[in-house]
Amino acid sequence: DEDAEWARLDCIDNFQTFFQEMLSCGEGLPLSGTQADALDEDAKLRIQHHWHTRVARYFSWAVDGGLLGARFNLEMMIEGLPALTEESYKKAYAAFQFLLHLRPRDMTKPFLEVSLAMQMKDKNL
Repeated sequence: DEDAEWARLDCIDNFQTFFQEMLSCGEGLPLSGTQADALDEDAKLRIQHHWHTRVARYFSWAVDGGLLGARFNLEMMIEGLPALTEESYKKAYAAFQFLLHLRPRDMTKPFLEVSLAMQMKDKNL
């Protein structure tokens, strides 16, 4: 049904902005109110970043055959990257990096979109 809410999906033009906005409007995050007031800033950051990691893990599961089975998975996504236009490649690669979600162990530090080669050199990975 073309009138169904899910029938028209919004396009994500900037994945970096989308990922950052998740941290400020995530369902159940203690961003304001009594629950937030009871936490120090480091505790809030750890909660937000753990939540962000769980979202990335869920998205990874969904893309890697979780929703479409063998019809689409991470292997197909990676194999298809070279065939994309430069703009589409940048978007797909940003999404891929988020799905991998390589980040510092210190959960007070944010996930940063850094090349895989640079992240593999980081001692705190």
